[in-house]
Order: sequence, then structure tokens, then C-alpha cells
Amino acid sequence: MTLDDLWADVREFTGKLSEVARQAAYAGFGVIWIFKTGTETTYHLDRSLILAGALLAVALACDLAQYAVTVLLRWRNARAEETLRGVDYEGDDLTFPIKINRGPYALFALKVTLVAAGYVILIRYLLRALLS
Repeated sequence: MTLDDLWADVREFTGKLSEVARQAAYAGFGVIWIFKTGTETTYHLDRSLILAGALLAVALACDLAQYAVTVLLRWRNARAEETLRGVDYEGDDLTFPIKINRGPYALFALKVTLVAAGYVILIRYLLRALLS
């Protein structure tokens, strides 16, 4: 395995983890909806379900922010390179600042952590509901 192969694996697995976290957040909302109580016109959610839903919603916001920040950083660096080298530059590969991925990776980590925390709360609620 080469270093390029290793980085390709990192990109593939972070992409998959991002997809799984997003799908898990949506599924968590489904679980929350199933355990709501009340009538057709009004319903009640347990505090822990509200907290889990809030964590999942913030995780989805981090997902969106991760992509928005990535686009903004890439766009800004592309414009800077165009200004420096010209629009038609076809030279060697460009190198971006080392810190360019810190914001997106921080949002990625936060997203995954928030989904995991939301599921911890959901699982505790489900266990409490099953055992009572």
C-alpha cells in the first residue's frame, strides 16, 4: 500500500462515514416521531427525545456547514490562484495552505460526534421505555 492509497482510503471512508451519519440522523428523527405521544392534533415528546432531536438537527446543520465552508475555502483559493497566475494557467499542480481543511474536518468530527450523542440518548430512552 502506498501513501496515495492510504489517503484515497481516508477520503473514501470519511465520505462513507459522512453519508452514514446523515442517514442515521434522518433515521433518528423517524424513531423520535414513532415515540411521540398524544392525539392527532397535539402531541408530546419526552425531554430526552427533544434533546436527541436537537443534537441530530445540529449534526445536519454541521453537515451542511461542512460543505458550505469547503466550497467557500476552495472558491477563495481558486480566485487567489487565478489572480496570481491567470485564468488560463495550466501549469503544475497547485498546493493549498496546510490549514485549508481544518474547518471542514472540525465540522465533520462535530457532526459525527453529535449523531453519536443523539443516538446514545435515543438508546437510553428506548431501554428505559422497554424496561418500565
